[in-house]
Amino acid sequence: MENNGELKDILARILPTIKLRKITIGAAIIITIGVLASKLTLYPEYIRDAFIILLIWFASVYWFEFLIRKTKTASETSNLYFGYQMVEFFFITLIVYNNGGVEWIGAIFFIFVIVYGNIVLSKFKGLIISTTGCVFYTLLAILEYFGFIPFRAAYPTGANFYQDLNYLLITIPFVWFTFYFIGWAANLFTDLLRKRTLELDKTKIALEEAKTILEIKVKARTRELRELAERREEEIEKRTKELQDQVKELERFQRLTVGRELKMIELKKKIRELEKKSKGRA
Repeated sequence: MENNGELKDILARILPTIKLRKITIGAAIIITIGVLASKLTLYPEYIRDAFIILLIWFASVYWFEFLIRKTKTASETSNLYFGYQMVEFFFITLIVYNNGGVEWIGAIFFIFVIVYGNIVLSKFKGLIISTTGCVFYTLLAILEYFGFIPFRAAYPTGANFYQDLNYLLITIPFVWFTFYFIGWAANLFTDLLRKRTLELDKTKIALEEAKTILEIKVKARTRELRELAERREEEIEKRTKELQDQVKELERFQRLTVGRELKMIELKKKIRELEKKSKGRA
């Protein structure tokens, strides 16, 4: 059976990313509303489509959070998170396509999912996540280049880079390198952080054990000192009683001695008186 600590560990990494998703997607929705209200775009229908996609994505985050909190094991949680990442790639690809992302910085949106995946998942699954992002972006670029899907630009750029083969031959390898590098860096950083956390946990456990041992030793020493003090107190009481008995004996002996001396003095006095009387009669 899987360790409950593993489940807590993976949840501790997933839940903050869910919060970040809510913030970023919510901000994107607000920006989209602002663009529609300002009428700055020549293609409001594209922005409306993006707005609908963002709303569905935003709602799916709450549903995903609900499912994640219901999981019972670390492997179940990891698999669910991995599956949801694939769903997010679909949402991001639609948004990038809807805004002509293959002609500008649209690839940057894929990076968020790649970073989130490599922070939470294993190296192998993180590699799959990075590869999936590369494949989604590449397919979008190729399909637009060959005309299998129409190019939709939110703003007219005056140049059709999506039909420029040299642009694609430079951009696609660069995107692949960037996705893999960022995924590797995120996974490496997470591993280092996890190792440091484990070391801190081990240190904390060792300190708690040392504290427990020290408390036991202190209690034992305190008990020894208390018993020693009690023995000393008993010894002092015993010695005090002995000394008191000796003092009483000395006092009794003194009384007897002094009384005998007084009797001897009185006896000598009587003898002298008798001697005087004897001499007087003679």
